[in-house]
Amino acid sequence: MKARGLSLLEIMMVIAVTAIILIIAVDYFTNIRLSSKVNQTVMQVRDLYQGGVNYFNAQKYQATSHATTGDIIPTLINGNYIPPSDQISPWGSNQKNMVKVTLSSAPNGNQLIIIIPTLPIQACNVITNRLKSPFPDANYSTCNNAPTKGLTITFTLNFTD
Repeated sequence: MKARGLSLLEIMMVIAVTAIILIIAVDYFTNIRLSSKVNQTVMQVRDLYQGGVNYFNAQKYQATSHATTGDIIPTLINGNYIPPSDQISPWGSNQKNMVKVTLSSAPNGNQLIIIIPTLPIQACNVITNRLKSPFPDANYSTCNNAPTKGLTITFTLNFTD
């Protein structure tokens, strides 16, 4: 009589193949999620930069010697320089993940400073590399601090007449 059913070896092979497929799928979707957040952050920094520059030029902003404004995100939103969604980091929506933008004066000119908090170090490095092409003259924090330290980008601004 012929036995019917699956042998233990066949069952183990099915489980092994399923496990491999699951591992690949989880890795793939994790990378897609990270890539999506990186793209969103890059677009957010571009919007914040453009909004800050437009505000700077519209107000003929002139910081007093070495003075720093507080966070100007509410001003940028109220003046329709940026959409309200740009104040929330893609990396989280609680208060400590809120993006900050300040204007300050420095010896070499007025500065627009964008702070994206609590970035994973891998994402911080990718974002920095992606932003160096459109903003080669900006100063970037090193991202080599604690894994959730964040990214600070400093732009030097001059008036456009």
